[in-house]
Amino acid sequence: RTELTTYLPAMLDAEGCDQSGGLLAFFTAPGDVVERCLADPQLRGYATDTAFLKKLREIQTTARTAAQDPAKIAACTRELMADPRLTQCAMAGVAGVNLTVSEDDLKAAERTGDIEKRSPLRLADLVEAETKFADDPSAARLAGNAALRSGDPAKAVALWRRAIAIGRDASRKIPENLADVAACYANVALALLKLEHPRRAAQAADHALAYAAAARERASSFTKQHASFDVFSEPPPKEEDDQTASNEKKTEEEDAKAALSMLEAVERKARYRRALAREALKEFEAALADVADPASVPSAEQPAVEALTKRLKRELAHQKRDAVAKEQRKAEERRVGAVRATGVALEDQKNAASRATSSTLGYLEERDYSSIVQKRLKTAIEKVDVDLGAGASVRVTRFLGDASSVSASVTAKRGKSALYYDCDVHARWTAEPPPSFDLSPSENSDDASSPRPVEGTVRLYNVSHETRYEPGADPNVAYMYQLGYQGIPPAWFDGTKATPEAPAWACQLIDGAHELYEALAQEVDAVLDDLKHRGPSRRTAESAPPPPTS
Repeated sequence: RTELTTYLPAMLDAEGCDQSGGLLAFFTAPGDVVERCLADPQLRGYATDTAFLKKLREIQTTARTAAQDPAKIAACTRELMADPRLTQCAMAGVAGVNLTVSEDDLKAAERTGDIEKRSPLRLADLVEAETKFADDPSAARLAGNAALRSGDPAKAVALWRRAIAIGRDASRKIPENLADVAACYANVALALLKLEHPRRAAQAADHALAYAAAARERASSFTKQHASFDVFSEPPPKEEDDQTASNEKKTEEEDAKAALSMLEAVERKARYRRALAREALKEFEAALADVADPASVPSAEQPAVEALTKRLKRELAHQKRDAVAKEQRKAEERRVGAVRATGVALEDQKNAASRATSSTLGYLEERDYSSIVQKRLKTAIEKVDVDLGAGASVRVTRFLGDASSVSASVTAKRGKSALYYDCDVHARWTAEPPPSFDLSPSENSDDASSPRPVEGTVRLYNVSHETRYEPGADPNVAYMYQLGYQGIPPAWFDGTKATPEAPAWACQLIDGAHELYEALAQEVDAVLDDLKHRGPSRRTAESAPPPPTS
């Protein structure tokens, strides 16, 4: 992309009236864009990725119809810039410009989601498989096994892919080849798991099970056809041939049992590998179904299967809990939406009659208690003192009324009252080190690392009738807080917590200051809960300003 920025001005000068600056030349040129990709040594390696080839043709279609439409050209350009491979193709269409795309560039694009996870197949491996194993599926399968053992699962997939292609063609004439195809697909699933392609691995396991089922059916049908042929078309065997026929029948039965045993082994491996793939895809319930029957997994994998089963059950339980929590959050958001419109209902009190009488001054009455609530919050917050252990503590020293914003009002309508409030409080705090530290004067008393109090400010905000104290919850429904520190060396603090460079006493005070969040939230909730449940006192109500006359 850096190279593209460098070359772009020259491209615009060279192309003149081309509004794309020549970027779309690779796609608008006559012929098939995939063929051009294959003809370029730098680009042909991408041809093994079907998703990339599909994108190539989509851009070719769009580019040829874009003409001089700036909006369409801009859309195509954005797509080219998102995928380093497409950017390289675009630059290949500009004479004299070669863009180098490294493996790190492609991995970075995968991590950021700019491109889908690429196909593990390599063009050189596919060419080798096609040329060396033109019509020998068994040799290709054995070569794939050797490649996997040598630690090259990508090459193994290419070789097994060749064995599958030959085996599927041959299976039309020889049903037994279906079992070989099923075995190859099961092996492909294993290799794709090693290459971290769980979705493709699950698909390969699906194919393995489908071909194994077809092999059973075809073998059964094949056997019946030969039995019918033997009974109705062949003359009865002569006595001297009885022993030979018996031996041949016994051999066929043994072969059938061996084939059945092989199919069962392939199916067990395919189910186990599909379960691993589904675990990676977080499809825990489906993965459990694959290993639910102990007989359905390889005996050699039983310990691993037991561990997998425990892991799947645990993850499934977590997934269900998360789903319930998500529904609860949605319900809470709906509740907050309703509260936003109606406020928090105040509990009925013994003097409800007197309040109802006062509310008959109008259809709607509103009283402002902001200053009274702020005074109560100031009194409560300045009492906050948190023990950090070993004698260390953090306490609020002063409520910052000028910086704080408190709004609280009670609205009465038809004798029913509702509380609305919104608080943003600021305060100063001091954290004291444990007395066990040596605070006596010494030659190093001015040392910046010597124990001393730490000070700062704290802000508790987003406190309203719509929110609650719940650390880590969605900011739309939870209180928020901020901490400010003063006099802390930058090397001791990373913005949220103490760093390893900070001395032990500083770590205790810097990290301990976060305890103010819960302590402040509890004091604020206590003031607001008192207001909700008991309401303003008679004295408070009398000192409150009169309701608006409008």
